[in-house]
Amino acid sequence: MKEAEQLFTKVRKAWHEGNSRNFATCFANDGTLIAFDGTFVKGKQAIFTYAQRLFAAEEDQTYQSVLVETQLLTANVVLMRCHTGKIKRETGRISRERLAYLTLIMQKKAVWEVVLMQYTPAHFDTPGQRTAFRYELEESLD
Repeated sequence: MKEAEQLFTKVRKAWHEGNSRNFATCFANDGTLIAFDGTFVKGKQAIFTYAQRLFAAEEDQTYQSVLVETQLLTANVVLMRCHTGKIKRETGRISRERLAYLTLIMQKKAVWEVVLMQYTPAHFDTPGQRTAFRYELEESLD
C-alpha cells in the first residue's frame, strides 16, 4: 500500500505544480478522469491534453487535497478518498465554491497506476459543514 500512497503523492505534486506530463504519467493507458465539472476523459494521452488546457486556464490557482481514507480492496487494487479544494495563489485561501470529494482507484499491474480519478463537487446545505471542510484543507497547507 506504501507504493500506492507514493503514487498519490506524485499525483498531488503534479497537480499542484500544474505539470500535465507528470500528472498523466500517473494514469493507466486506459485510465479515466472525471473532472469537477463532469468532463469525462479516457486514456493517458487524452488526460494529458485535458490537463494541459486546464492548467493553462487555471494558472493562478491550485488545489489542496487531504487523504481521508485508504482501503486495500484486493492485493492489487486500492481505493483512496480525499477532500480537496481550490486555492487562489494570490490569497493562499481555499475557495468555498470549489470544494470537492476526490476518489481514486489505483491498480498495480507492472506498477501502480490510477485507473479512475473522480471529483464530486461538495455543495453543502449548511455553512458550518462548508467551513469545517475548508478549515481541514487550510490546516493541511504546506
